[in-house]
Amino acid sequence: MFGLSKRQLLSLSIPKTIYFNYRYFGLHGLFSFNVLCSRYVKFRSLKGNVELDGKLTTGCVKIGFQEVSVFDNKFERTIWENYGDIIIAPGFFLGSGSRISNHGSMMFGENFHVSAKSTFICNKKIFFGKDVLVSWECLFMDTDFHQIMDNKTDRCINEDRDIYISDRVWFGCKCIVLKGSEILRDTVIAAGSIVSGGGKQTVHSCVIADGEVIKSDVSWIR
Repeated sequence: MFGLSKRQLLSLSIPKTIYFNYRYFGLHGLFSFNVLCSRYVKFRSLKGNVELDGKLTTGCVKIGFQEVSVFDNKFERTIWENYGDIIIAPGFFLGSGSRISNHGSMMFGENFHVSAKSTFICNKKIFFGKDVLVSWECLFMDTDFHQIMDNKTDRCINEDRDIYISDRVWFGCKCIVLKGSEILRDTVIAAGSIVSGGGKQTVHSCVIADGEVIKSDVSWIR
């Protein structure tokens, strides 16, 4: 039902689902139930705006459901904190223990999927294309939080920078993606990699480990 397994269906929270849909989509949201929320989701802030973009169906967006057996929903709360603007396309799945903290602008393309316990911190802009797959314990962050000042010019030298992820990018577990990163289509980011905006990726359809292309002309199967 609603594209949920039996285990996921048992963790569905009707009150939280109603609250989320009504807060962002008004009376229409109460009848459509486009977004389903697990009872393990904590709403830290339901401010800002959420827009659903595409062909919508009941349960086309899922927040906080368990998918990976090595994580326990009972101990891995999903956090939703929104003060900015978020655009979500159908097929969005935010797995158990994952966290979104948005003070800027975020966009998630069709079939965006996070398995578990990954964190997204946006102060400026983070964009994900279609069919992006994120494994567990990844971190995406477009800010350093604290300013670093040039003492001679009194100018900030570490301003927030956009993150851009193209279509069909797969992130292995425990990847860190920092401000200014741009990742091209059909790329695999190896587990444990750190990606930053220090250099511009020029090759697509490749495997990247810690910023270096280790294999090119590849494709991956979801």
